[in-house]
Amino acid sequence: MKRGRPRNFETPEEMLEAFQEYRNYTKRNPRYRYQLSQRTGEMVEEPLEVPLTIEGFSVYCYEKWGSIHQYFKNLNNAYDGFLPICMRIKEETRQDQITGGMVGQYNA
Repeated sequence: MKRGRPRNFETPEEMLEAFQEYRNYTKRNPRYRYQLSQRTGEMVEEPLEVPLTIEGFSVYCYEKWGSIHQYFKNLNNAYDGFLPICMRIKEETRQDQITGGMVGQYNA
């Protein structure tokens, strides 16, 4: 008999799909920086790509699926089957941050 609350994601593939949704949403929804145009004297908005983060993924998931911290912490080895997906998510977010910073896309 299983105890505790039901899982937010039943399979690692469901979690990966959620991450792909988060990635697509984040890249389609930039933040904006507003600067005074030297030429026109008007405020101009400049779209800025948002880097992927584990925290951003967590916030994105919370509304639909609830907290996901337990998958990454894997307390009592309850989420062993999710370790490869969690590692891939961590690596992909970090790679996005590093390469974005190296090419000057993101501020250091």
